[in-house]
Amino acid sequence: MANLFSGTLHASIYAKFRPNPPQDIIKSILSYLSHKVDRNEWRLAVDVGCGNGQCSKPLAKHFDRVYGFDTSSAQIGEAIRTNHSSNISFNVSPAETLPLESNCVQLLTACQAFHWFDFNRFYNEVNRVLVTNGVIALLGYTMPDISHNSFKNNNRIKNLVKNFYKSPSLLWSKKERQLVDEEYSSVKLPFADEIRSNKFETQITATAQELKGYLYSWSGYNTLYQTNQQNANQFIKSFDDEIKDIFGDKSFNEIDFTIHFNYFLVMARKSDN
Repeated sequence: MANLFSGTLHASIYAKFRPNPPQDIIKSILSYLSHKVDRNEWRLAVDVGCGNGQCSKPLAKHFDRVYGFDTSSAQIGEAIRTNHSSNISFNVSPAETLPLESNCVQLLTACQAFHWFDFNRFYNEVNRVLVTNGVIALLGYTMPDISHNSFKNNNRIKNLVKNFYKSPSLLWSKKERQLVDEEYSSVKLPFADEIRSNKFETQITATAQELKGYLYSWSGYNTLYQTNQQNANQFIKSFDDEIKDIFGDKSFNEIDFTIHFNYFLVMARKSDN
């Protein structure tokens, strides 16, 4: 994972073009936690594989402290640069060996990151750091749908990102991408009290130029770029050609899309057994 997301340029692109989790998914996580952990006891939340802190930051007003950890120093640098909450700390660390005392964490989250972890080692670490009745929450999103006001119900627009996601030139890590595409349906958390949902949505607006930036942030594109820059440039050119074919000579900065993300959530609670 570190090699794919280690570059400063990639970190800044990732921060700009990745969505923040919807408020209702954060509310669902906190509601589940509150069933057995009183809100007065919400001392520490930990966000692993935090990237630029998109999931860490919404937790700040609910916990005394929030720690965000990622293996990429560039991502952590971006998280620190954009952080405005005094009770959040970002540090470089793998999810499998967290620099934390045992039994100190009430909530541990991983947003669009779990599929990169060593599952067994991560589960052992989760069991170590969580307090009794503490919660692990894995969340993520699948490839988005696109809409444009001038092209209502146009499948070419709707599937614009999904079609490029399926490009054979991209070098995705198949096992990891399959887990996300299947919304972690095969993932079995180490605790018995497990809840799943995929009824969360959010949307952002973006120009065609910004949408191209989202493609730049894909791990499949970054691996391709590291392997064959010519093919990576051709992939981006094919996106440019598709936009020009639909919209003509209109500037990419004048073409506004709405990007619709569907989120999924898997949670479990550490029992007192």
